[in-house]
Amino acid sequence: MLGAVVAFNHGTACQNLAAIRDLGQAERWYRRSLDLRAKGDRMGRAKCLGQLGSDAYERFREARNTKPAPELMRHLNDALGRYRDALDMTPPDAVGQLAPIHNELGNIYGGAGDLDRAPHHCRESIRLNEARGDPYGAATTRRNLAITRPERFPNLRR
Repeated sequence: MLGAVVAFNHGTACQNLAAIRDLGQAERWYRRSLDLRAKGDRMGRAKCLGQLGSDAYERFREARNTKPAPELMRHLNDALGRYRDALDMTPPDAVGQLAPIHNELGNIYGGAGDLDRAPHHCRESIRLNEARGDPYGAATTRRNLAITRPERFPNLRR
């Protein structure tokens, strides 16, 4: 268990610290953390999957104005798949974990131009944040929904 936590934290450092930022290494460490977790550790595994989704979405964001649509779609699909897996694995009473997952799914669907699915996930994030007494989280999701526009991603236009 300790090894899984160390690997997870190392992945977070590789993803978030500018001095050592390396999304490939972050992904490697998150996968290692996932591999080290017991099958029954649903929350720990869901957190790893969420971070793998975050890593893929960061790759998309970094490439969105310079890379071709197929590469961008691969990153978005990776992010969606990992966040959906995290959502499926997270217990329904873990609202503190579910709210940000729904927020990110709303962001990803919105960024991809799927304006039918994006609002559903944003509304669910807002509901969960309000249920846990987090008005800031709810407001952040409302802001994200308000600025969701597919034109922000010109290389995805078909």
